[in-house]
Amino acid sequence: MHLFSFVVLSTMIFSLGEIFFISSLHRLCHRFFQGTLALSLIVGASLGAYVYQSFGANALWQSCAYIGVACFGLCCVAYTILGHQTGDDTSTDTIL
Repeated sequence: MHLFSFVVLSTMIFSLGEIFFISSLHRLCHRFFQGTLALSLIVGASLGAYVYQSFGANALWQSCAYIGVACFGLCCVAYTILGHQTGDDTSTDTIL
């Protein structure tokens, strides 16, 4: 895979994850959301700079892609669990 297409794919995954995660997390708990966002901005920037300086740009973008895919999977699992706890109908009995 060419580096440019990998960067575009990573950015799309990150952006979609941010859209879905932030909107659903904001509804669940506002204070936790603010703390998590602040911590992620500080730790993310510092860790990203360290990875870029130590291992290079390719390692940084690849790690962003892997973390994005892992977070998407975790969000899907959390949404399924929280959907059942709040009474939302997220069963797979009906297929749209």
